[in-house]
Amino acid sequence: MFHFKFIEQDNGNTLLIDLEGDFDTAGAQKVQEQIEAYNAEEVDRVIFDLTRVTLMASSGLRVIFYAKDKIRKNMCVQLKGAQGLVAKVLKMSGINKFVDVI
Repeated sequence: MFHFKFIEQDNGNTLLIDLEGDFDTAGAQKVQEQIEAYNAEEVDRVIFDLTRVTLMASSGLRVIFYAKDKIRKNMCVQLKGAQGLVAKVLKMSGINKFVDVI
């Protein structure tokens, strides 16, 4: 089962997207819809918390790129807490060339 929530931090300057479960096609679609509806005028940084993600599909990676383009191209996007297979997928994808992996 996949769950996520958007948490504003730093007076709205940071958006934490807390993810849990399999970040697959179904979950990615839900997150992308929420990003599309989110008013991000004040957001300087988006952090995807992957600590509790058990699977990262290519559709999940696509949502991360979408967030970077949708909100602002020069905005800081960070991925944190990836472990195990999720960390391997991130490394193999080369996503660290486009976003910060912390």
